[in-house]
Amino acid sequence: MLPDVDWTQRMGRLRSVISARRAFGSGLLLVLIGVLYARNEGLSMRGAVPQQRIAAGTDVAKLLELTANGVARTWIADHRASKLPFRWGQGVLMLGLDCTAQHTRDAGAAAAIDAYVRSYYESHDKRTTTFTWSDEVTPAIAAATRLARGERARQRVVDEAVHYVMHAPRTSVRGVITHFGRSPLRYLAPPFPDAWVDSLFHVVPLLIRHAQITNAARELDEAAEQVVRFMRVVQDPKTGLVTHAFSERDGTVAPEPAIDAQAFWLRGQAWVLASGVEAWAALPEQHPLRTELGDRLVRLERAVTARQAPSGLFHTLVTRTDSYEETAGSALVVYALSRGVTAKLFDVPAQQAAARGMRGLLAIIEHDGERYEVTGTSLGTNPWPAIYAYVPTASQVSYGVGAWLLAACEQHPQPKLSN
Repeated sequence: MLPDVDWTQRMGRLRSVISARRAFGSGLLLVLIGVLYARNEGLSMRGAVPQQRIAAGTDVAKLLELTANGVARTWIADHRASKLPFRWGQGVLMLGLDCTAQHTRDAGAAAAIDAYVRSYYESHDKRTTTFTWSDEVTPAIAAATRLARGERARQRVVDEAVHYVMHAPRTSVRGVITHFGRSPLRYLAPPFPDAWVDSLFHVVPLLIRHAQITNAARELDEAAEQVVRFMRVVQDPKTGLVTHAFSERDGTVAPEPAIDAQAFWLRGQAWVLASGVEAWAALPEQHPLRTELGDRLVRLERAVTARQAPSGLFHTLVTRTDSYEETAGSALVVYALSRGVTAKLFDVPAQQAAARGMRGLLAIIEHDGERYEVTGTSLGTNPWPAIYAYVPTASQVSYGVGAWLLAACEQHPQPKLSN
C-alpha cells in the first residue's frame, strides 16, 4: 500500500526550490553581465567621482545655469531626438530637458532645448505608441507638462498613457500597479517581484499632472493611494528607508529584498521621495491620506539625509559607505528635497542637504570646452541584494542626465558657497 502523500505541499516546495534557483541564476547572470560591461571603455565600478573642484565663493546660480545649459546642449549634440526610444530613461531625460528650457535665461539655449523635446514627441506621434507596462509610461509625464502649457499635440499620448495607468493590472492584496503590467515580461515573475517602487515615478507624476489639467479627483486619489500602499509594505519601521519591491504569492505579501537584508537602494529611495512629494503637494489638506503620506515621507527624508556622504552625494546602498556614490539617485534625492522644501513638507536641514547635494553634483560634471558630461550613473538595476554594489556606472546615461537637470532646475538660484 502506498503511503499517503501531500502532493500540494510537495509541489509547493518544488516551486520554492525552482524559484530560488531561478533567482540565484538570474542574479549571477546579471552580475557577470555587469562585470563584462564594466570592462568596456567608459564604464566603471567606481561610481560618481569628482571631476572638478567647486571653490568656496563660487557664484553657484551662474555656475548652475551655465552647466545646465552645457549638459543639455551636449546631450542634444550627441543624440538625435527621433532615434530615442519611448522608455523610462528617456522620460526622465525629457523632464529634465523641458525643465531646463523653462528655467534658463539664455533664449538661444531655451529655443534649442524646447525644439529638441518637441521633435522627440513628434517623432513618436508618427509611430504607434502602445502602453503595456510602467516603463513605457514615463515620457508621458513631460508631455502632460507641455499639454498643460497649451501644446495640444500632446493630448493623445497623455490620454492613452493615463488610460493604461488607470486600468493596468494591480496586485490582488495591496492593489498596487504591477511593474510588468500586460507586457510579456510579466511571465518572468518569479524570480522578478510583482511590484517595484520604480513604477511610482513612472505613473504617479503623470496622474497628478493630468488630474490638475482635467480636475479629475479620481486620478489624484489613485496617485496618493499608490504611494501610500507601496510605502506601507516597503518602508522599514525602524530606519524609515524603503526596500525596492514586493511580491504577493500564496496570499503572502513579501518585501524584496527583505527588509532584514538592509539593502536600501538609493534610486529606490529617490523614486519614492520624488513621487511622494509631488503627490503630497497636490493633495488638498483634508484628503484622508495626506497626513499619513506626509509623515512617511518626512521619516524617509530624514533617514536618507542622515546618510549623506561628505561629498554631498549618496551611496548606491545608502547605509553602506563601502558602496559607491551614484549620480542619478543623488540627483533625484536633491530634486525631491528641494520640491519638498518648496511645498513646506521638509524643513531647513533638508534644504541644506539639497544644497550640499547640488555642490556634489556640480563636481561630478566632466567639463571640456563646450562639452559637459554627467558621470557616475549606475545602469539598470534589479531588486536582488547581491548585485546592487556591482552594477557598473557610466557617463551620459539618459536618466542620469535628466535627473541631474531636474536637480539643477529645483536648486536654481542658490547663494554663493561659503566653505
